[in-house]
Order: sequence, then C-alpha cells, then structure tokens
Amino acid sequence: MKNIYSILFCFMCSLITSANVGVLNGFTHVANGKGGDVIHGKIILVNSSLKEERVTFSMADAIYNCGSNTYYTIERTHDFSSINWVHGEVAEKVLLPNEKFVFKYSIIVPKKELASGSYWSMIMVNVEKPIKEETVREQVSVKSKIRYGIRLITDINEKSDQEIEFEGVRTRLADQDKRVTISVGNYGMFAEKVSLTLEIYNQKGEKIKELYSVNSFVFPRVCKDFTFSLNHLFKGNYDCVLLAESRGNLIGTNMSIRVD
Repeated sequence: MKNIYSILFCFMCSLITSANVGVLNGFTHVANGKGGDVIHGKIILVNSSLKEERVTFSMADAIYNCGSNTYYTIERTHDFSSINWVHGEVAEKVLLPNEKFVFKYSIIVPKKELASGSYWSMIMVNVEKPIKEETVREQVSVKSKIRYGIRLITDINEKSDQEIEFEGVRTRLADQDKRVTISVGNYGMFAEKVSLTLEIYNQKGEKIKELYSVNSFVFPRVCKDFTFSLNHLFKGNYDCVLLAESRGNLIGTNMSIRVD
C-alpha cells in the first residue's frame, strides 16, 4: 500500500485534471516559527463536478530517500516530524456540486526549545467516492479513491547557511533516451528549494543549449535527482557548466558529456 501511495503522489498533478475535486492553492505550504507559536493555514478545494463528493482528511509522515519514491506512514518516524503539531478543523466534508471549501488547519509548535531546522508532515486529502478505474504506469490501478498529499514545512528559528552539494552525475545515452541525472544533496538542517541550470557548449566553445530544471525541495540529510533530456544532442563531445541555485546563492561545477 505504501508503494501505491508514493506512486500516486508522483502522478497527482496529471490525475488532478480528471479528478472531480481539485486543490487550488498548491501542494506545498511553508511557514516560519519558533517554540510556542501557533501557525494557521488553509487548503482550498473545489468540487468541479455536478455530484456531491465526500472528502476526508488525515495526517501522515513523509519519508524521503535518495533516488527512490517518497513513502508515507501514519506514525512519527524521524526527529523532524511535525505530525503531532498539526490539527485540522474537520475530519471530513461532503462537497456540494461546484462548491469551494476552505479546510483550515493549525500548526501548534511545542512550547520548548527546538533544534533549528525544517520540520515537516503531510495532510492527506482523500476523495472517497469511488471513481472509474485509472491505470497508473504498469500494473498499478486505483479503484476506490484519489489521494492528494499536501506537504507542510515549518522552519523553526532563523535559517543557517546552506550546505547544498552535487552528489553525482549519471548519464544514459540510449538512441531514443539520452539523459543526464544529477543528484543534489542537502547537508544542512533546513529544506532548500533548488533549481538547476545546465549550460552545454560545443568544442568551439559556443553555447548551444541552456537547460533548466523545475524548482524542487531538497530535504535535510537526503538528496534529490534532477534529470535533463539530451535527445537534442548529436554525436560528439560537449563541455558543460552545471549550476545549482537556492536562496539566491549559486554553486557550480564543470562536466563533460560524450554522445556516441
């Protein structure tokens, strides 16, 4: 079941277009605070169908691993979990046709000294009414409900300096699937939103392409993979400049790519 939930989260953006209930204000909510603070937030839902839809809300912890899927559990599983801090206004709601609903939640930070860093958990939004069977990738089907994961990140105290590093580079150069994957590690205590730029130069020193990644969070003590397609490159040797940006700061390195 964990595997199904992790795959669902990866594909929720594509499924949302066919789901009757949608999330209007994003899948990641970030707040700042300190011990004793009470932080208020909201999740805005809309039922775009002509039928009633029953939605339930639950908490989960998110487990991030380098190079693998995200897993969810209902139990607190790491020192920077905020699963016990979050309190929702309701446990379930029946949405009328075309109704917009604001689910309000509170993050109650414990009244004690906490280690500086990012604390996180998930609010799972479950659309309980059965839907038609949708096939997600191979051999995985969803028959009963759609589940959205809303990520709550609470940064406690002032942010320290970043510790973002390139962990490694992997290339795949098959005829129809040329790509490079860069692993970025976060050795700090705060979740960092990172974007990558890959500048590609030919042997004459001319820049022929500049590729950009989406902004993605890299969580403390784990890494995240960023992948660029290289299908546009012809055979040959290329020099590259790889840049990672976070909080307005840049780190960079040089690399070479050979396409046979």
